[in-house]
Amino acid sequence: MAQYHIYKIFAKVELQKKRQHAAVNGAKSILANYGVYPTQLHRHAPYSFKRAVFEQMCQEYQQELLDTRRARFRSETDLSFASFLYHHYALNKQLCIERNDEAMIVRNTNFGRFEKKKMFLKMNSFCVNDGDGSALDEKFVQFKKNFLMRLFLFLKAEVKS
Repeated sequence: MAQYHIYKIFAKVELQKKRQHAAVNGAKSILANYGVYPTQLHRHAPYSFKRAVFEQMCQEYQQELLDTRRARFRSETDLSFASFLYHHYALNKQLCIERNDEAMIVRNTNFGRFEKKKMFLKMNSFCVNDGDGSALDEKFVQFKKNFLMRLFLFLKAEVKS
């Protein structure tokens, strides 16, 4: 099995950030339905979905889906259908196979190492991620602008237009 990062999902609600409630709720649902408590958050990387499996999951979780869609803002009752529940649902239903690849979330806490070691050359995907106030980090803001312009030359052309 390939090595990959495991992010622990906090069991205590008071320790969770709002964005984590949806994953914790999904984990509790998987535990209730399949007897397994998943502790792996999926990386910010491209994942494929099988439409029939996604539709089946949405049928089984109709009320939760409606409640999540109706919420104007994230709430403690949300479920994260695409980024958490789907993957664990499909695995436990034996409707998919597990596959892990080299990927990374690039944040204001690790972008220097990411760029200096040219880690982007070794992975198939990475996510330059804003969060937890990173938009106020001037060095990170400059890194994003410069790095993405160098990596994706078409962005330069669009900026000049």
